[in-house]
Amino acid sequence: MNALPSTILTVDQDTTPDEAAVMRRLAALSRVMDHALRIPGTDIRFGLDAVLGLIPGVGDVATNLVSAYLVMEARRLGLPRWDMTRMIGNILVDVGVSAVPLAGDVFDLFWRANDRNMTILRDHLARRGKVIDGEATAL
Repeated sequence: MNALPSTILTVDQDTTPDEAAVMRRLAALSRVMDHALRIPGTDIRFGLDAVLGLIPGVGDVATNLVSAYLVMEARRLGLPRWDMTRMIGNILVDVGVSAVPLAGDVFDLFWRANDRNMTILRDHLARRGKVIDGEATAL
């Protein structure tokens, strides 16, 4: 839980500037949504997803729209159908459990759908030889 996905990307020469910019933007968005904050005195990190999820109704809708944006951008980057299905599955788990009062709020601290989806996208782009991640960094 200490290692955080990197927001620093090493980009190879075959990656277009647009692809690199999208990946940097998505990595930063994922970081803010899933682990930008830390519970003082612990190594437990959380982001706006967990905070906004505390707002009944509106919070979950807002965080799910951000997650949907990440999936939309992944599709634009050419993510295969199977990987898109996996990403949508991660979001559906988040949506389903987050709907349960209190338990869903605790679940949001540990289920990081955006980070999981970024890993799927990074793996896909690395297989294509497009974007290669830097080392995971801690804050």
